[in-house]
Amino acid sequence: MKAFSYLRVSSTDNDHKMGLPVQRNGVLALAARLGFEIEQEFADDITGKVHLHARPAGKLLISALLGDSIKTVLVYHANRIGRDQPVFWRAIELFRDNGITVLDKDGTDLCGSLTGGFHGMMAEMDRNAIVARLAA
Repeated sequence: MKAFSYLRVSSTDNDHKMGLPVQRNGVLALAARLGFEIEQEFADDITGKVHLHARPAGKLLISALLGDSIKTVLVYHANRIGRDQPVFWRAIELFRDNGITVLDKDGTDLCGSLTGGFHGMMAEMDRNAIVARLAA
């Protein structure tokens, strides 16, 4: 089975040790565990509340998913899709509408499970806490 991987940096990745190498290793471990071959890796290195479709690699990922037979994306964590609810759910809606599955490093289906939605909400809560801490 083939899949794409999507990695994204955050301004807080140093605090949480979720830089690109850590994300890549987590995604590769998931791929090995579930029998996926990573066809292509997409990695964004810009930070901020930017929708997936507005990120350079995010645009390429969406284009590849819509134009290819590959319909699975492996990510490290739900917060790689979006750090606030509108951003997260907009991407998930696009994926759901096009029959695309998004799995995090633990194998959680972010598009089709209650746990996936919960992870999306927690990503926003975590981001808000970081913003408040940095502002203080």
